[in-house]
Amino acid sequence: MTSLKEYIPTIKIVLALFLLIVVVIVAIQNSGSISFSFLIWSTPPVNTSLVLFATLFSGIIIGMVLSFINVRKRKKSSDY
Repeated sequence: MTSLKEYIPTIKIVLALFLLIVVVIVAIQNSGSISFSFLIWSTPPVNTSLVLFATLFSGIIIGMVLSFINVRKRKKSSDY
């Protein structure tokens, strides 16, 4: 019998591909331009797809950094 732990990498890949497909579909359907305003700062009109990809990429990077920090803390606490 195979355990669930053996399937976890495959499940992660499938979920990542599904998320990527959803983001690409949303980006293609939202090809208009938007601009941001925050207090006195504002941006020129930017393609919505670019904003979606930048947001996704930022979230992935932040998630990876937080995961790395969490793993490092666990290793440090288990060493003692």
